[in-house]
Amino acid sequence: MRHNFVPNSSMLDLKELKKIFAEMWNYYDFYLTETGDLPYWSTEMSNVGNFAVAAARLKKYPLLLEYNTEGKGRTLGKYKRPDLWLQLSSKKSYLVEAKQCWLGLIDKDALKDDIKDYFSEAGRQLKKVPKESSRLLALFFVPVYMRKRHLYEKQIEKYLEILRVVSQEMKSKISFYAYYFIDQKKLSKAYWKKEKYYYPGVAIFGKIRKA
Repeated sequence: MRHNFVPNSSMLDLKELKKIFAEMWNYYDFYLTETGDLPYWSTEMSNVGNFAVAAARLKKYPLLLEYNTEGKGRTLGKYKRPDLWLQLSSKKSYLVEAKQCWLGLIDKDALKDDIKDYFSEAGRQLKKVPKESSRLLALFFVPVYMRKRHLYEKQIEKYLEILRVVSQEMKSKISFYAYYFIDQKKLSKAYWKKEKYYYPGVAIFGKIRKA
């Protein structure tokens, strides 16, 4: 497996998030072994659920999915539900809004445009919720795909380079990125016969700002 969590700023303390992502990779490995299916090959909310499962497996971070932030009285019904509320410490918690888009990642400019659009949409949604947390976190899940199995290693190296370049070129907009790619010998589990594509892994971009 190839996986990593890469902070994009030395100004942010991302130790807790790095632990959660490390546990999410462990959960991905477990899921793939136990079910023979892909843990990231699903919907946006399913991927948020995997993130929540990883935090729960560490047994130290309280969390709530589809956190209800509806107001009272005149504000009743005005607020939206973020995908996740996550408490990292007594002084640090996150409201999380996630987005997802399937991409080949070969088109760097298309990926940059999607990051801008999805982060912008997540940001608009997070503005509509009460600031009950110290930080707001937008997550962008990008399950990636490829056609030719025999080019696996070369393709993955290209993916990783694109992730690195995009992260640097959008440094002010990306707080971190992470990725998970399965081993080539398990690639047969990542094939969708209907579309004739392999889905070897997922990239995840994160943007953090103060509430």
